[in-house]
Amino acid sequence: MKKLSIIAIALMSSSYSFAGDAPNGNGNGTIDTFGNLTVNGSFVSGTCFATADAADVFGNELTRDNNGDAVSADLETIGLGTGKSLNNQATMTFDQDPCKGEEEQNFQLEMEEVTFGWSSELSDDLLLKISNTFDLDEQTLSPEMSLQGSYGTLVLKESSSAVEGMLKGTDGSGAKTAINVVKDGHVKNTSGSQDNYSITYYTPSFSGIELGIGTSLSSRNIGSNDSDFTTISLGIGYETYIGDTVISLGGGIEKANNKVKDLSNCLDSDLVKAEAATSADAFFDGLYGGSACGDELLSALGMELSFDNYTLSSAFSHLNTDNADSNVWSLGFGSSVNDVDYTVGYAQESLDYARNKTNGDNVEDKSSILSLDATKPLNENLDLGLSLSSSSTDKMSQEQGAGSTSAWRAGVSLSFGF
Repeated sequence: MKKLSIIAIALMSSSYSFAGDAPNGNGNGTIDTFGNLTVNGSFVSGTCFATADAADVFGNELTRDNNGDAVSADLETIGLGTGKSLNNQATMTFDQDPCKGEEEQNFQLEMEEVTFGWSSELSDDLLLKISNTFDLDEQTLSPEMSLQGSYGTLVLKESSSAVEGMLKGTDGSGAKTAINVVKDGHVKNTSGSQDNYSITYYTPSFSGIELGIGTSLSSRNIGSNDSDFTTISLGIGYETYIGDTVISLGGGIEKANNKVKDLSNCLDSDLVKAEAATSADAFFDGLYGGSACGDELLSALGMELSFDNYTLSSAFSHLNTDNADSNVWSLGFGSSVNDVDYTVGYAQESLDYARNKTNGDNVEDKSSILSLDATKPLNENLDLGLSLSSSSTDKMSQEQGAGSTSAWRAGVSLSFGF
């Protein structure tokens, strides 16, 4: 069994062992159990339900000829290398389900996620916390363990980084949408830490400054060559006061060095994708390089201004790779009125493909999301949430199809704490 699988099983077993009849004390401290269940329902509607017919996407992007010389020349111009070829493909489909399988204006009810765990005071200044989150939609389990004391905090978590822990100002991003957008909120980790466990240490705050450093526990990082990446992340946060205004800054970088795939490997993989493509989206992904590949560098920075009953948030994240790059910028405004917390958000997301078209035009997908969220506690264990979002996505691969798609979503959620 792999070392990382043992980590997940150990965290799960710990939670199951203590989440039941927890004792009131354990020598120097106490054990507390906790949990949370979220149920979500929504209506969706928009132009994303108008699907498009198949078309000659291949012929629109590349010059057809009988012997393939023109196609080979176009591939060289695009940047896929010399002497390359692709089979002529007559038709390709466009996005046939841009609304992610949801039925227009029908109420969709789903169990969103459930979290449970326990915390224990090991001593007067040392707190151990273990939790597990089940994403019922994605059918995934995310264990997490933290050890917090006067010397800082140590966190073991899947798909995590010091960037995620230190980034500020993300309120207003990551809203639930009716259509597939470019990114589901800010990019907070690279492929090197994605789906791997990471260990991150956060220092105590010194004069408002907090630092974080982390690395993924991938096989390559801990002594074998089973993983593609070696990964390290650095984060920094700062908080200060000017009168009654609280200013918080935070962000960081994560570097993932790919020890298996370099640029030439990425080009070969993309050509294989284009050759096997049966849809416009997959064809563009391969032809122009729409996926992260090779070495990756993530940088992110955000800010929060809090004054009286209001909070202004803004953040920017950028993922640079040997292939495609992505950017997310967001702005949020929050307030609380009559025990109801409101957040208004706006986000812009973009995916910059690695290569241009034969005429030099850039290939870029864009999304914009406007959202409103409201949360009201009904009692100490039950919260009611309402959410509205209007989103639009303009994908280059859909130019000959339905083009830009847009849709709105109205949702309600109940969150039970226990």
